[in-house]
Amino acid sequence: ARAPDRSLEEARAPSLRPGDAVGRFELLRELGRGGCGVVFEARDRELNRSVAFKVIRPGPREQDAVRAELLRREAEAVAQLSHPNIVTLYDVGRCESGPYLVLELLDGEPLDRRIARGPVAAPEALGIALGVARALVHAHGRGVLHRDLKPGNVFVTPGGVPKVLDFGL
Repeated sequence: ARAPDRSLEEARAPSLRPGDAVGRFELLRELGRGGCGVVFEARDRELNRSVAFKVIRPGPREQDAVRAELLRREAEAVAQLSHPNIVTLYDVGRCESGPYLVLELLDGEPLDRRIARGPVAAPEALGIALGVARALVHAHGRGVLHRDLKPGNVFVTPGGVPKVLDFGL
């Protein structure tokens, strides 16, 4: 005998998979998952653009309201911010799997993966640090604090531009 792959709480909620459609968004592939959310690459069929579609992962039923509130707070925080070093929020909504965010789809990799590949050259590290600092100055100037700043929540584009992610979660 072995434990099931999913908890009973996870099994109770409809889960999204590539190929599913949520309103005008068609989910193409899973990009990653963290403690609270799952991120898919999706196609906005109305605007004909690729986006990142972030939905809260199913969890214990008694935590549904808390998880939805966390996502709502993230949406409100990011919606106040418009900066080249902060991911852009396009839309927010709710589906049968729970609340979701639609964000700018980024090309590149999270900073933690970049660091894992080996030492980051001083000029590159300085550019990343300055971009993150500029993003935080912008956010703090609007009363928004990032509660979980870490390399996994900083995305670096192929051109070396850092983008701060996951405000509020």
